[in-house]
Amino acid sequence: ALTDVMKNYFEKSLEAAVIRDLSLKVGFLATQGSVDSGRYKEWGVKVDAVACPKLVPLVEAGKLEEAKQEWKNYLFMLDGSIEYVIVGCTHYSFLVDENDDELSKYKFIDPAKLATEYFANSIYADSLVSYKSAKDRKKLDLELEFSKTDDAYAKLADVLLQ
Repeated sequence: ALTDVMKNYFEKSLEAAVIRDLSLKVGFLATQGSVDSGRYKEWGVKVDAVACPKLVPLVEAGKLEEAKQEWKNYLFMLDGSIEYVIVGCTHYSFLVDENDDELSKYKFIDPAKLATEYFANSIYADSLVSYKSAKDRKKLDLELEFSKTDDAYAKLADVLLQ
């Protein structure tokens, strides 16, 4: 769950220690439901939460350029002193562009990437998959399942997953 990944992140990461020690405020861009839940208050840091209702529909419609502009608009709504921004929805991971000079002041904390890294590391460490060398890891095939299976979603998955 997002909350568990974030709680683990804040408890164990070096960046989290810096955030706590310096009492910095963290930005949290998420769906209205995630913001309304208030679960981010359990993380032990000051959070400036902004709901982003336009992003999921834009991403799901495949309108990524428009979604990226809206992403920036929401980022600019955050307190100006914020450096760390939590990407509060898996849809938003596709909008983070750390090479965009306009957004270079932000350090993005993306639970989807953290969960992916955890999975990538644990799938081998836990012997769910057994390969002899790191080179052989490239041979792992994953089967993805989606909650919707119409043609529009298949095309969107192609674009997002390249």
